[in-house]
Amino acid sequence: MIGVGDTISDGDQEMIETVRIEQFRVTESDIAETSARAQMRGQIGRLDQKLSGLVARGCLTAVSGNNEPPSGDARLIGLKELEEERDRLIARLQAAEAELAERCEAQVGSRALLDAMIADPAAHKWIRVSNQDLGRPGCRHWHSTPRFGALGMLSGWWRVKISSGCP
Repeated sequence: MIGVGDTISDGDQEMIETVRIEQFRVTESDIAETSARAQMRGQIGRLDQKLSGLVARGCLTAVSGNNEPPSGDARLIGLKELEEERDRLIARLQAAEAELAERCEAQVGSRALLDAMIADPAAHKWIRVSNQDLGRPGCRHWHSTPRFGALGMLSGWWRVKISSGCP
């Protein structure tokens, strides 16, 4: 054992160098895992960018996020944890894309309804279509109402009235 103030012999010096070299030796499995981790981080980054793009464009107002509390410790994430994070992001992206497809389909239906309502207000009595239904910003509404109140309702005089917007 070497103490403070002792001289180091050549044999001890070689042993210390060997230990230092062994500590920093890189194996092929280390290189493969590092490469796999880098690829996984790249995939996670691309998925996160796509998901953020949907929200940033305003297509989606809320996407269910990661509800897990942070671990609290700084650490190097393992390959298994990276795969789990990638799988969670894929599931969130698929849910967001499905929600976006649903919204687009509903907006197309609302636009068709508005066009039909404008073309024939009497066939669409008391129906109201909002800007939100059409995927537009603002508070405007189109509402099929009778012209001249009860007299217009009895006479079949219907019109589409457009609100002025937000109160």
